[in-house]
Amino acid sequence: MPSIFLSYPNAAKGHAELIRGALNKRYQIVDYQEPDSEVIVDQVVHRIEACDYFIGIWRAEGDSKSSISPWLHFEYGIAVASGKKTMIVHSENLDPRIWKRINPGIAQPEFSDLHFESRAVPMIEAYCKEHFRDDGNRDQFLHEVNADAAMRTRNVWVTR
Repeated sequence: MPSIFLSYPNAAKGHAELIRGALNKRYQIVDYQEPDSEVIVDQVVHRIEACDYFIGIWRAEGDSKSSISPWLHFEYGIAVASGKKTMIVHSENLDPRIWKRINPGIAQPEFSDLHFESRAVPMIEAYCKEHFRDDGNRDQFLHEVNADAAMRTRNVWVTR
């Protein structure tokens, strides 16, 4: 089963639970909200690198529209550096100067708290089905690629 690292601030815990509920039959959802005795940075990096995909929920902190948790930037950066397919959903209340600086080539739809469950969650689910696909034949594909490479290697030796 493919896995998604779900990055969100504590203020978006309810949003994260809705996404988890919608995606948990197709994906293993991983996050890091309850620190244990391990070094936090190491655990976050390890969990993101171990996942197949990344979804971030970017929401303003407190009353400020221009402030988000620094962990959101950090976690997104780890996902990008690890070559993960990513999606960032951002609150309509978040200052555009924050989310417009994200790579314009990734999905970054806007959400409202009022319609998150009825509009944003189905859109996130549809996006994941289309772009975060687990090719059920991945292991078979890798086996075939390796077998093909072995055959080509044997043919090179036989023809020489």
